[in-house]
This record gives sequence, structure tokens and C-alpha cells, in this order.
Amino acid sequence: MITFEDRKSNLPDRISFSSYYVGKPCPLSPGKTHDFAMVARFNTSWVGHNHLFQNRRDICEWLGSREDVYSVSTCGSGKQCPTLSNARFGFHARGDTFGASRLIDTLLSGTVPIFTLQEQYDVLPKWIDWDRISYFADVSNKSVFLSSIDSILGDPSRYEQKLQSVLDNRDLFDWHTHAPFDTYMYMLQCRLWPELRRNVTSRYSALMLP
Repeated sequence: MITFEDRKSNLPDRISFSSYYVGKPCPLSPGKTHDFAMVARFNTSWVGHNHLFQNRRDICEWLGSREDVYSVSTCGSGKQCPTLSNARFGFHARGDTFGASRLIDTLLSGTVPIFTLQEQYDVLPKWIDWDRISYFADVSNKSVFLSSIDSILGDPSRYEQKLQSVLDNRDLFDWHTHAPFDTYMYMLQCRLWPELRRNVTSRYSALMLP
């Protein structure tokens, strides 16, 4: 069973895996024009849930306080394309839940995502080396957030490595390719028949095979 954000079945013998969201890619940009982008709504129609969007509001406010330093294409509502593909980094900030299709949109658009909460890793498939293709920025307060952002921007060679990894591993998140389905089937095989594992290798550097 492929489950939404690693939610477990009531049946203890049922094998389950976290789902990938299905992303909507922007055409790859020939050159990046901005540092950051986050196309996201700040509120929800669910009564009593707007506090869950506070991280998004904080990120945009904190980036705006340094507009003389950071180049931000869009932070808030707006068109996803080409805003997302024109940015070097795209923020993955929680909304109603810890996950969001925005993460997959970002990867498919050739932009390096920035996670903002450790819990976001827990709802994703465990076979991806997320550190290879993303960053983490602590959003617990403004000071540590800006420090994280300055550190990210201060190492351009690391960014180039992560960007290349994003491009090399895009197919893992693109359901127009066979890669996501094949990966799920292999992981299921490893759970059902672990004795059949035989030093399997992959062309995807972010894929951690058991």
C-alpha cells in the first residue's frame, strides 16, 4: 500500500510505503535570475488551521527584511512558471500537513529545494538521500533562519553540486518516466524477498538501494 505521508494501516501485516506527490514541472530555465522563490498560499479555508501556515508567512517576512541582500522572485501567491525554474532555491514549507507537492514541483523544475522542518523528512520515502539534492534552513526564529540562508548562499560550489544532483535525479520524481514505479516495485521486492538482493546498482546517485 502506498500511503499519504507515511500513514500506517490498521492491519499490522500490510506493507506500506510513503507516497510521492505528483509534481507539476516548469520548463528548465537556461539561467537563474533570482536566489529564492516560494509560490504558496498563506491561509487555508479550514477553520482553526491558519496557524499551520505561519512558517510560510515568516519566511517571506524574514526574506523581505533583507531585500537588499536576497533576490526573491515570488514569495506568496503567484504563477509557478517560470518563477520556480528561474530561482536557484525553492522553499519547502509546511501547510496543512508537513508534506507538499511543492517539493516535487521544485525538483522537477531544476531548482534546489530548501526544507524548513525536520518532520518533513519523516513523511517522505526513506530510499532518497535528501541531503544530496536539498538544503535545510531552520525556521525556529528569524536569527537562525537568516544564518542558515547566509550559509547556503556563501558556498556556491556546494550549490552547483546539489543542482547537478537535482538534474541527474529528476526522473526519480517524474511519473512520466518509469523510475518512480520501478523504484517502488524494487522496494516491495526487497521487503517480500530480501534474499534476492544482489548488489544492485543504480544510475541515480540520490537513490539509496537496500
